[in-house]
Amino acid sequence: MDRATPEQRQRALTKSRVLELVEQAVDQAAKGTKTKAVQTFLSQFNRGVVDFEAYQVLGPISSRITLLRWREAYEAKGLPGLLDTRGRPRGSATVSQDLKAFIWSCLQANPRIKAAHIYRLLPAKFGRRQFPSEATIRALVARLKDEHRETLEMLHQPSQHKRHYQPSLGRADAGLERPNQRWELDSTRADILARSRHKVIEIVARGGKRYTLIAIIDVFSRRAVALLEEKGGGYNINLALIKAVRRLGLPEEAIMDLGKDYRSNAVQSFCVALGIRTPLIPGHSPELKPHVERFFDTLQSQLLSLLPGYTANKVDTRQEIILPKYSREELQHEIDLWLDAYERREHDQTGQAPLERGNPEGWTRQTVPEEQLRLLLNPPVERSVRQLVIHHNGGRYWHPEIMYLEASSKVLVADDPDDAGLVHVFDQQRRFLFQAEDLERAGLTPERIAEERRAFRRARQLRRREAEETAKALNLAALNRKALRMEIAAAPPVKEAPIEEVDLPEIKAAVEAKAGLSRPRALPTAGERVGGLEFLLEDRREECLEHPSPDPIDPELADDPLPRPAFFDSLSHRARWTMKRIANGLSHTPDDLAALAEFQKTLEYRGIPQQHWEWYAHQLTMDD
Repeated sequence: MDRATPEQRQRALTKSRVLELVEQAVDQAAKGTKTKAVQTFLSQFNRGVVDFEAYQVLGPISSRITLLRWREAYEAKGLPGLLDTRGRPRGSATVSQDLKAFIWSCLQANPRIKAAHIYRLLPAKFGRRQFPSEATIRALVARLKDEHRETLEMLHQPSQHKRHYQPSLGRADAGLERPNQRWELDSTRADILARSRHKVIEIVARGGKRYTLIAIIDVFSRRAVALLEEKGGGYNINLALIKAVRRLGLPEEAIMDLGKDYRSNAVQSFCVALGIRTPLIPGHSPELKPHVERFFDTLQSQLLSLLPGYTANKVDTRQEIILPKYSREELQHEIDLWLDAYERREHDQTGQAPLERGNPEGWTRQTVPEEQLRLLLNPPVERSVRQLVIHHNGGRYWHPEIMYLEASSKVLVADDPDDAGLVHVFDQQRRFLFQAEDLERAGLTPERIAEERRAFRRARQLRRREAEETAKALNLAALNRKALRMEIAAAPPVKEAPIEEVDLPEIKAAVEAKAGLSRPRALPTAGERVGGLEFLLEDRREECLEHPSPDPIDPELADDPLPRPAFFDSLSHRARWTMKRIANGLSHTPDDLAALAEFQKTLEYRGIPQQHWEWYAHQLTMDD
């Protein structure tokens, strides 16, 4: 102990104090719960609850084995046995305080940042200086994340931090004395894939579709209702409320979060009409509706995880291949069947089955007829009476009593959920007046109208696609040329008048002078056909140089099969002539060979295969 540093002595004394606290916790534990008491002590110590000063000195204790090792060392050597002789913590040997502070600030800003990325940021932050190795930074980042897990979770995952660290004080259902005194509502994406349905044709895809699960639970009895819909929204939440009111009765209060779906005009109007209180709760407060949160977990573990298509809520526990088997309606049937069994099962907290607890003796369940509840699905909107009709959602609704209303008077109009040709009209005090009809929409449901609109759009897109394909297949330009030729051919012959050409004296002289000039023939600039092969040539106007022919090599040779022309019109002409003379063993001059060598460097020569030139050279004519 004499040679130990002050820091080592402080850590040893702190370890001995922790061992005393552990002994006290074990002595107070009941028989058979001592191991659990040690685990509880470790959990509370690592959160700084038991002894915060000791936690600051030692940091978190990894496991029960560490405590056992401390106790054995203390019993064998006393306080010196608790001295930490391993040196500094790994990863902190050469890291200065300013680097530690910067790394911790990076983790606070983004807990998912990689140690390698932090290492690359160090020169940008501190300039050119000596830094610890990347392995040292990586070890320090891992240690900071482990030591400050609660702080990082509090900053970036407040809901999860509440579940893990917020102390549970009392019961959330305390003070409730009867069924339907308080409901809890929530929505989530169901962790299961279902088949997509389009009209009567089911589209079975490899990925399927995850539907929205809307759950309502009565806190007192734990009776629940669940509805699986394609998406959330006020309309579908109201459908779930209708199902719950018919099954459980009218609630006094409903706890729901601050999401836009639950605070929508549709849901709030529905609750106001039924006299249901909806108190505001703070955001990110799952602890204020714990029963419905727990219901989702129970439904998932006891039902959804057993069905084909289950996706799990974590990637590491998800199957690689998930094939949906059930449609949404089939999944809803499975959920309803499970709920019927669930509410007949004894609840571990209440000690009663939810169905039994939800129907106490002497209690009457109040509900509302379903047809009246369905009229509350869509909140009424204000409309004006104009020209003895009510214009609403593209329709014109009429009733004989409209003529008794004042011109441009304001009324409240509520859609009928089953008939798009019918609306329910109320005055400003929400007193019912009459039902107006649109005869063009009579008998059509809103869903049918929406489906007809979608079908019309699909048919229009199909017609447009077919028309575009037909237009592409029709070559109007070629057809027009054919029609013009047919028109010309079908026209009767016309005898044309005789033609008399009139000369322009000044222009005629210029034309005659041009005709007297000796000029090379014009060269092609696009394509030229040689021996049946077509290729592109560069503009060879600069090649149009005069190549005067020298005197004949052998004037006496009158039967020369390939005589020298009086004039070569281009370099290509002279080179091709020379090529044929060489191939057929005829005489030529050094200037001819120089012209051939120059021609072999041009694009015209290099663009044609060599075997073609060999074949061409053996032809005794100069026809191209």
